[in-house]
Amino acid sequence: MKLNLVQTTELWINEITFSGENLADMASAVADTLQLEKGNVQVVDVGPAHIIFEVLAAGVPQENIIGKETAILEALTALSGVSVTEGTCIHSNRVLGFICAGTESAHPC
Repeated sequence: MKLNLVQTTELWINEITFSGENLADMASAVADTLQLEKGNVQVVDVGPAHIIFEVLAAGVPQENIIGKETAILEALTALSGVSVTEGTCIHSNRVLGFICAGTESAHPC
């Protein structure tokens, strides 16, 4: 079943640091994990300890979203210069919030 993102497209990752990493590579890593075409995820904001991605696809199969927090963080930390901590967590509203379903984030975002 494909889930409609209902105009909730931002995916926040808090307590993440990165240096020298290409933001497009980070967006591609998230897109790959969610099984979306490259270009359907873009970086829209960065800060000292956060990054915000925007998912441009109108709908995503539920199996590509539910419980993918760990997989997304693993894909990002596989990139050179990206680090997470025990406090790293993903946050989104509505449907994209299911990315954290069934995971045990040490600190809710």
